[in-house]
Amino acid sequence: MRNSQVAPDVFDPVVNTAADPEEAGDPGPAQAAAPHGGNAARFTRTASALARTAWFGPAVITALLCTWRASSIEIWLDELTSVNVASRSWSQILNTLTHVDAVHGAYYLFLHLWMAVVGTSLFGMRLPGIAAMVGAVVCVAATGQRLFGKRAGFAAGIFFALTPAIARYATELRSYPFVTLAAALASLLLVRAVEQPSRRRWAGYTAALVMAGLFNLISLTIVIGHAVGLAAYLWRSEERPWLTVRRFAGSLVVAGAGVFPVVYYGAREGNPQPRPTLHDLFAMGPEAVCSVLGAGVLLAFGAAAWGNPRLRQVALASATAALPLPCIWLISRYVGDSSFFYFARYLLFCVPAWAVLAGAGATAGRSLRALPAMLLVFAIAVVPGQNQVHTTYAHSWFNYPDLAFPQRDYRGAARIVQHAYQRGDAAIIYGMTDIDEGVNFYLPADMQLRNLMVVNTAAEINNIVPQFCTDFGACLSRPAPRAWLIVPGHPAKPFGGLPPAEVRAIQSDYSVSYAKQVRGMTISLLVHK
Repeated sequence: MRNSQVAPDVFDPVVNTAADPEEAGDPGPAQAAAPHGGNAARFTRTASALARTAWFGPAVITALLCTWRASSIEIWLDELTSVNVASRSWSQILNTLTHVDAVHGAYYLFLHLWMAVVGTSLFGMRLPGIAAMVGAVVCVAATGQRLFGKRAGFAAGIFFALTPAIARYATELRSYPFVTLAAALASLLLVRAVEQPSRRRWAGYTAALVMAGLFNLISLTIVIGHAVGLAAYLWRSEERPWLTVRRFAGSLVVAGAGVFPVVYYGAREGNPQPRPTLHDLFAMGPEAVCSVLGAGVLLAFGAAAWGNPRLRQVALASATAALPLPCIWLISRYVGDSSFFYFARYLLFCVPAWAVLAGAGATAGRSLRALPAMLLVFAIAVVPGQNQVHTTYAHSWFNYPDLAFPQRDYRGAARIVQHAYQRGDAAIIYGMTDIDEGVNFYLPADMQLRNLMVVNTAAEINNIVPQFCTDFGACLSRPAPRAWLIVPGHPAKPFGGLPPAEVRAIQSDYSVSYAKQVRGMTISLLVHK
C-alpha cells in the first residue's frame, strides 16, 4: 500500500499534483473572470491558456532563435549533398540509396517532396527543420511536466530552446531536426504508455522509434536508456510490470522490423574515421550542445535532479539522458568500421533527455522564485555559443568548438559569375564537389555552369560525388568559349593548387582574363584562345 501522505505519482490518474495553483495549472482569477461570450473573449481565454502552458513560452523562443538569420547562413557541403540528391527523380534517389547514404534516405525522399512545393528557396527548404525543433521542444516540456510537474516541464523546455545546437541544426538541410523530434516524441509517448497503457499509446511509441531509426539509425540507442530506466521505474512495482515489459519488447521488435531496410543497405556502406578516444567521450557533451559552459550548466542541473523526491522518475529520466552517448562511444571505438557514428550532429537526439533531466534538477526542492535565476544562468552561459551558431559560416563549423570545414562564400562567387555571365559559359572545378554545387546553387536556373572536369555527374552514377577527369586533355577537347576556373583558397596564381597536367591542359586552350577572390575561393575568367 502506498503511504497516503506521499504526493501522487506522475503515473497515477491524478494529473495536477502540485500544491500551489501556479504549478497545478489553475486558471487563476484573471482567466476565471473572463467573460464567456464573444470572439474577443474566446481569443483572450485561448491566448491566456496557451501562455500558461509549460510548452508555449519555450516553443516561441525556439521558433525565434531557429528562424533568426535562417536564410543568411551559408549552405555547406552536407546540405549541398541533400539538395543534389533530393533534386533527382524518385527512381534515381532509390537507386542512389542502394549504393550510398541509405541512412539519410528518408530525409532525401522527404526533401524531394518538399522541394516540389517550395522549390530551392534556402529558407523554404530549412523551414521543416525549424518546425521539427519547435515540435521537439513541445515534447520536451510535456515530458518534463508529466514526470516532474509543470515548473520542471517549463524549465526543461527553456533549457532545450536556449541550447545553441538546437538553432544550429534546425536550419541544417539534413535529418537531425527530425531525429531530435522523433527521440523527444518517443520519450514522451513511453511515459504516456506507462502512465495509462493502451494499444494506441504503445503503437505511437513504436511509430516514433521507427521514425527515429529511419532518419538516423544511431538514435535507436535511446532504447537502451528507455529499457534501463523503465526497469528501474518498474522495480518492485505493484502494477503488473511484466505486462509493460512485454509491450515494450514488442515495440522494439516491430520498430526493428520497420527500420530493417535501412540497416540492410546502411551496413554495406563504410566511412571509417579515427577511433574516438577517452577525451572524445568527455568532449562530446560540449560539442553536442555547441557550448562548453552550457554543457557544464546542464550537467550540474542534471546531477541536482537526484534531489527531486520522485526518484523513480529521476531514474527513468537519468537513464534516458546518460546511456546513449557512452554506448555509441563504445560501439564507435570497438565495433567494426562504425567509428563514423561518433559525431556531435549524430548525437543531437540526446539533448531532449538532457533538458528534461536538467529541468528536474532546476526545480528540485526549490521555490518558484529561484527558477528565473537558474534559467538566467544558463542563458548567460550559452551566449557565446548562440552568437557562433548564427554567424554566416556557422554550418561549416560542424563540430563546434573543435573542427571546422573550410569556409567558402559560394554566394559571393555566384555574384561574380552572374555579373559577367554569357550564354555557353562553363566551369573548371577539379575535385571540389562542394564548390561546384555551391556556386551553382546560388546561380539562376538559366546560368548553371557545366563543369568541364566532370566525366559523369553524381546522379548518372547513382552516387553523391561525381566522377572527375583523369585525362584532362580529353576533357577539354571540346572546350567552352569561356570557362570560370574556381579553386579553393587564395593562391598567388589562378592555377595554384591544381595538378600540373591539368594546368598544362588549361593553359594550352585558355588565357586568364581576370581573377577575383572571395572568402575561401579564387574565381578566374578564362577565355578560349
